[in-house]
Amino acid sequence: MRVKEGGSTTSEMGKKKKNKVTDYHNTSDEETQKSKGCPHKDNSVNFSGVKKGIKNCAHPLGTCSLCQSSSKKSAAAVEDDSNESPYEPTVWICLQCGSQGCDRNSKEKHALSHVEAPRSQSHALALSLATWQVWCYKCDERYPRAVGRNSQSVPNG
Repeated sequence: MRVKEGGSTTSEMGKKKKNKVTDYHNTSDEETQKSKGCPHKDNSVNFSGVKKGIKNCAHPLGTCSLCQSSSKKSAAAVEDDSNESPYEPTVWICLQCGSQGCDRNSKEKHALSHVEAPRSQSHALALSLATWQVWCYKCDERYPRAVGRNSQSVPNG
């Protein structure tokens, strides 16, 4: 028989259950960071903002908004570099506002410049439209995928 008294649970023998307390003073900042996960996740995701950004975008989903704006300049650059194999940049979508930008390996790095632009809100997390992986630009690492019965299996790119 269990009786709940004043917020503590007691068993038949009168022993109190102890809550596990982590001593953060004896762990390194890196260990604490890994146990808590990405600190930007709570302030960098706004699904209504993403939906609005995609809906109001004049460019098709999967194309860099800024590269499309300067497509004439890009077309001329491609003609000049016809001897090189063309690099097809991956498009990343900001999980705060829905802005689409080319990856950090592209010449323009529009997704990275979007994150680095000063704003009142954090735009640290982006979703790759090629691999469906989430990247935190502030932590500079891939965001771990959800594991659970409701999570969908997404193949690694």
